[in-house]
Amino acid sequence: MNQKPCILVSACLLGHPVRYDGQHKYCATLEELKNEFDLISVCPEVGAGLSTPRPAVNLYLENNKILAKGADEPELNVTAPLNNWISEYIKTLKAHGAILKSKSPSCGFKTTPVYTNDGHYFSNGLFANALDQSFLPIIDELQIQNKDSKSKFLSQVWSQFHAR
Repeated sequence: MNQKPCILVSACLLGHPVRYDGQHKYCATLEELKNEFDLISVCPEVGAGLSTPRPAVNLYLENNKILAKGADEPELNVTAPLNNWISEYIKTLKAHGAILKSKSPSCGFKTTPVYTNDGHYFSNGLFANALDQSFLPIIDELQIQNKDSKSKFLSQVWSQFHAR
């Protein structure tokens, strides 16, 4: 059994160059969590076998389904590999919370644009949606900068840890 709660963290926020453009989005705020929590680096796109760098992907609503398709290459559809990886990963999930990259087509939490014929709306990325359906506490790198949001999230993580 883990001695500390485990928090999934988008790999790019931990400084790993896994984003579509081969860059990272290091979030220094996460450093202060390392003593109290086990931070587990995760990148659904890399996990699903997508390369780094890779073509940018957006979410599109088509025939009542959310698809992950190339932003500049609409014929590129990575929905199946992402969903397959997410499905397998969720089966082995042992985390107590998640800190995810905002606006990401896989990790965005209520901040990811989903494009429709009439414009767009904001929703969860594919991975964030699966984690949310697992009732895992989730926050993004912008929300964790807010003291109250961070405190609430960490309290939820500790509750999850003690409940298991």
